[in-house]
Amino acid sequence: MGKVTNPALSELAIYALSGVLIVAIAVSGVAAFCAIRKAPEVASESLKEFFNGGNALKILTVLAVLITSAFLALVGQLSEGAIALLSSISGYILGTMQSTNTGNQKTLNK
Repeated sequence: MGKVTNPALSELAIYALSGVLIVAIAVSGVAAFCAIRKAPEVASESLKEFFNGGNALKILTVLAVLITSAFLALVGQLSEGAIALLSSISGYILGTMQSTNTGNQKTLNK
């Protein structure tokens, strides 16, 4: 495990990472709200498909793994075993999303 050389810098980085996460969530919410106001039928169908397909949970899981990894790395508590485990979880989730989308593409092209 690494040793934190500058705790104040690590704390600042954690606050910055949290701020970026909050801004990303706010921008996503505003974009979804604008899409629903502009074309309610299309947007609601797309959002329903996104949440019912399980992709929302997969994306949230990957984001949680990335944020957890960043926090652990900033405080110097991230070991090589933990890096391998978190990477494999993210890769598995992203790999299942790709194969699901590819399957949908093939169905649409027929």
